[in-house]
Amino acid sequence: MDRAEACRVLVVSHRPDTRARLLALLTGLRIPAAAVDGVDRATADVAAHPTDIVVFDAGLVPNDAIAWMEDLRPALAEPTIIAVVADAAAPSDATLLAAGADVVLREPLAEADLRRLMQLRRALVAESGRRWRRRLRRSNAMRQLALDMVELAESEDRWPAALEVGRRLLRARGLAVWTLVEHEDRLQALAVAGLTPAFVAEVEARSAGRARAAVEAAVRQHHVPLCFADAVPDPRRITSPESAAAAAGMTLATMLPIRHASAVFGLLSAYFGEASDYDPMDIPLFETLAGALGAALYTRRLRRELTITGQLYRELVEGLPIGMLLCDSVGRIRLVNGALSDLTGRPRDDLIGAPLADLFVNPHAIPWADWRADGAAPSAPVVLCMRGRQGQRLIVACRARRLAVPGEAGAPSEGYLQITVEDITSQHRRLHELQLLHDLSQLIARGGDTDVAFQLVAERLIGAMGYRHVVVAMITPDGEELERRAEEGVTPCGVARWSIDRGITGRALRENRSILVADVRQEPDYLEVDPEVHSELVAVIRSAGRPVGVLNIETDASHPLTEEDVAIAEWIAVHLGLLLDQIEFTERLEQQARTDPATGIANRRVLVERLQSLANDRRLTSAALFLLDIDKFKQVNDCYGHVVGDEILVQVVRRLAASLRPHDLLARYAGDELAVVLRNVDPSSALEVAERLRRAIAEAPFVHGGISLRLTVSIGVAMFPLQGATPDELLAVADRAMYGAKLRGGDAVHSEFVVP
Repeated sequence: MDRAEACRVLVVSHRPDTRARLLALLTGLRIPAAAVDGVDRATADVAAHPTDIVVFDAGLVPNDAIAWMEDLRPALAEPTIIAVVADAAAPSDATLLAAGADVVLREPLAEADLRRLMQLRRALVAESGRRWRRRLRRSNAMRQLALDMVELAESEDRWPAALEVGRRLLRARGLAVWTLVEHEDRLQALAVAGLTPAFVAEVEARSAGRARAAVEAAVRQHHVPLCFADAVPDPRRITSPESAAAAAGMTLATMLPIRHASAVFGLLSAYFGEASDYDPMDIPLFETLAGALGAALYTRRLRRELTITGQLYRELVEGLPIGMLLCDSVGRIRLVNGALSDLTGRPRDDLIGAPLADLFVNPHAIPWADWRADGAAPSAPVVLCMRGRQGQRLIVACRARRLAVPGEAGAPSEGYLQITVEDITSQHRRLHELQLLHDLSQLIARGGDTDVAFQLVAERLIGAMGYRHVVVAMITPDGEELERRAEEGVTPCGVARWSIDRGITGRALRENRSILVADVRQEPDYLEVDPEVHSELVAVIRSAGRPVGVLNIETDASHPLTEEDVAIAEWIAVHLGLLLDQIEFTERLEQQARTDPATGIANRRVLVERLQSLANDRRLTSAALFLLDIDKFKQVNDCYGHVVGDEILVQVVRRLAASLRPHDLLARYAGDELAVVLRNVDPSSALEVAERLRRAIAEAPFVHGGISLRLTVSIGVAMFPLQGATPDELLAVADRAMYGAKLRGGDAVHSEFVVP
């Protein structure tokens, strides 16, 4: 057994069950291990016994994790690995990795996690590991920090702390997120780390009128560092070299645009003291952080637009006229205020002594028994219809409260009802509109189903707004037709699809704007379906800035459409567009979470999910798992650099994919290890496919630029359910088989089963 295999593991946990569980897993893997219950005992143990891997319970990590790591590291011989076992209550992975941990293992642990830990140890021993370990730790930490930044989209107060983690990872003197204030053409600091307030204030002041040009230059030159002392004019240079040096001793900066899709939000700037502090190999780290910031700012903008609904609600309900009257126990009016007189158009003297029921169109709806039974607290509002000053029907909300007025000369108290009358004719409609917008906002926040939203819009507009006919239609994928997705109304149109150029909807899409037709009989583009229709309104639904559908509203002569109807239709269209954007954004994030960014194929998460699904698939009789390791791939990275290595890895993936069926899974397992899952194959067929993959790699060289390389792969094969039924079992068998192929000199296929 070589040095990598003969390593000693020390488990440090204050929880006996955790120590016992980890020791059992390590013993099962035949790995020498010991366990202690505290940091002090761990320090004494590593001083007395050579230790290769220290596995710490995250519950032992104090608040000052950085100082703790720095104090512990000198006591460990290189290349000892520090692994932290973390549960949901532990600090973030980015914080632990930036503090000095080599790897963070999340509960619950499995044998596969410890096997990966041992493989990491072997890699460190093989190449002495210090630089490799640091780069791996920084890369892992930056990826975790990127996920944290997206989750902190609405927590700006926590951004500086997260940015400080990013600054340490990038080894920069300072780090800043500058947002572009479009209407002022200037930069504003959203969050900074390591920069003086004076420097930040100077950038904000001197960027006025130059910010847009600086951002555009960063888009063009985001891989080119900016030297403050360089005499060549550069629009990215906002401050003078003297200011930069005086502020924080900075001589060099790199600036990346913060953007999402076509939207550019600002700049991510990293400042360095010396040119030697900047490492071009860190560009992927910069881009990872900039991409996460773009996603976070885009998410924040989507969420903040939803708050407009609340603001609109407040504007509608403020300053409404309130009428008040006092009536006796038999329902005769005894007192009225001026607002009620104005509301009804009747003089006060005419109202006093009149029956309360005379004010309302539907007096039978007055809840007399409830009002007379209620106590001093106002009753729940009751919506009634009242005759207005010009005979129009008003919708009013009434609240009643019982009052006891003392009688004259010691007579018993008299019972009265104080009734407030609020004209909510317009507000009644607006509240229904706002309820609809609120429900749409909730659907957006939850990433709800679009068809549910479309049907909700159609039903609410018909039920609450009194429209005659409502249709929501979306442009078909070929861009040639509109397809009806929801419809409510008196007379259904009966057509599921129609040409995108037809009617008022076609005109609205061509002109990309809302169209209101007050009288459809005067409109040549109107296509008559219902002879009772008098007005038509079409609002355009947009997603990612382009038209994708329409909201079509029709009414009869009793309800002519106005600009108010246009406003609410456009608001609904905006919310539907936001829902479409949110769904697309969520799907894109999910795809990114399941895809290896370097190769574009599935990642380890997808691989494990596929292996877990095998046992539950009744249509499955057998399956094969391949683990493929590119022989001597480290030499490619060492000789030609990781950029060339990454490109060659992409070519390997393409060649393997060309030799597989469309439904076969090709995934990146770790580093230069790939995995393949084949369904419904017997052992003999599995070995034939593995051999075909081996030949596909070895048969022709890989070319990049002027470099031509011949590569081979070692392939380990495991069969389901013959050799295992769980991901851990199958991965362990395939890993041993792959190691067996390596022992045969590589460029080989190996399995632990015998083919009859």
